[in-house]
Amino acid sequence: MSTSFDVAWDAAVQSLKRDGFAIEKANKGVGEITTEFQIAQPKKPKQSGMRYVVDLRKVSAAEPGVQVSGFEQTRYNVLAPDSWDAPKYKAEESESIMKGHTRRNGKRTKAGAGCEL
Repeated sequence: MSTSFDVAWDAAVQSLKRDGFAIEKANKGVGEITTEFQIAQPKKPKQSGMRYVVDLRKVSAAEPGVQVSGFEQTRYNVLAPDSWDAPKYKAEESESIMKGHTRRNGKRTKAGAGCEL
């Protein structure tokens, strides 16, 4: 018998794949899914990319909690590309992806606390 955490985990993985996000690593025991880094703005001289981290927690036996965090990295690429800078948390990107997945699954988003699948 599947628990609600298992159902939420499977829904999160399938939803990310359906939306075209490649999964770099996923650890069900820890409850964390990390997408591959994707270049969002390839135009020179300033390039940027995004990575998302989905964090699932067992709030109770019947209620898993989900938090999505988006991280942006930038670099300058004039004559030769510089290295990517440190990831920066992007609140609006995190909220937009949560709302998109929340709407699809028919649940509401709790501001600042994630969403329930």
